[in-house]
Amino acid sequence: MFRSPVLLRSLQQAAHGFGSSQISYVTFKASGSISSGAAAGRIFSTAAATAPEVPLSFARLRELAHLYKQLSKAKLSTLVVSTTAAAFVAGSGDWVDWKKLGWTCIGTAAAASSANALNQIYEVTNDSLMKRTMRRPLPAGRMSMAHALAFAAVTGLGGIGVLACQVSC
Repeated sequence: MFRSPVLLRSLQQAAHGFGSSQISYVTFKASGSISSGAAAGRIFSTAAATAPEVPLSFARLRELAHLYKQLSKAKLSTLVVSTTAAAFVAGSGDWVDWKKLGWTCIGTAAAASSANALNQIYEVTNDSLMKRTMRRPLPAGRMSMAHALAFAAVTGLGGIGVLACQVSC
């Protein structure tokens, strides 16, 4: 087990926004579950229940795409995908399975995006101090920690799922 001061601050800020700051610690267990000094699930369920609905306009979708591009470090993820594709082609021999290559690239892109998002979640405190990184979505406050965690979870599980079901089968 280890304690996460970054996640603790984020949960405390979320709790404070809902009139409660009872969270005193956050602990990650080896199983991947999270426990806290107060009911963290209650805070997120309250947040989901009381969040104002924002209509998804074209401008909002474009803004979200830009934030996800920054969160996933799209240029770095593209480099990872291109080296994966090159290794796939080099290891294919005389015949390349293009369908499997496509699924490999999609799964790798999603997994790399998740890893980069998790890195930004973990480094949000340091990123907020550095001039080069302080304009990223999390340190700048343009995206919530919960939103970033959801993005990382969906892309990570989706990428691993694609690789497991479409490539390794």
